[in-house]
Amino acid sequence: MNKMEVHPIGTIAYVEGEFSIVLNPEYAPALRGLDGYSHVQVVWWFDRAEDADSLIERKPYTRGPEELGVFATRSPMRPNPIAVSSVDIAYVAK
Repeated sequence: MNKMEVHPIGTIAYVEGEFSIVLNPEYAPALRGLDGYSHVQVVWWFDRAEDADSLIERKPYTRGPEELGVFATRSPMRPNPIAVSSVDIAYVAK
């Protein structure tokens, strides 16, 4: 099996009730033009995820089905810790 390497380009910060993405300085040029958009897709790593014991989650949502596959939920218990979120852009700091 081929191994994959992941190199972080920033971190998530939580200050006074707000989250922000703080990119490493060398990636700042990649932000050019982003302020013209309303959302961004963020690929991130569940750094505190635990290995999944099961690929099926029982009744994960009150009004949902009795069972769902782990990829159809927001469960941090998954076979790999990769996640994707759609995020509102409040502002882009320069």
